[in-house]
Amino acid sequence: HTYPDSGKIFINEVHPSPDQLDEFIELVSTSDRPLRLDPLRLIKTTAAGTSAYRFFTTPPSFCALPVPLFPLLAPHQLRAFPSPTALPNDSTSLLLQTTDAQTLDQLNYTPWDAPLEHRSWERISLL
Repeated sequence: HTYPDSGKIFINEVHPSPDQLDEFIELVSTSDRPLRLDPLRLIKTTAAGTSAYRFFTTPPSFCALPVPLFPLLAPHQLRAFPSPTALPNDSTSLLLQTTDAQTLDQLNYTPWDAPLEHRSWERISLL
């Protein structure tokens, strides 16, 4: 696999425990080339423990499947994806990693207090 470089792909927004819409994780690319997402995984750490989830699984080569199942981030694209796991409304750490454990980005969040609960967490700057 060819992995994106650290500093070229970021977790831009996370929408945990919404009262409308579905939970999502938005990724942003700062790369000048398309980035494959199938070799990435999301590491979630909460008070209950740590778990790893694949964003996408590459099907066997003999399968004829539509292009959306082979996701890419286009150069400088911002794109939201359904979360591969439940995003708790508790203190959580999310790491975006390659399958060989290279960390590309990390986002930590804590619960919103009422009346702001059910809102998303968004990165303000990529610098």
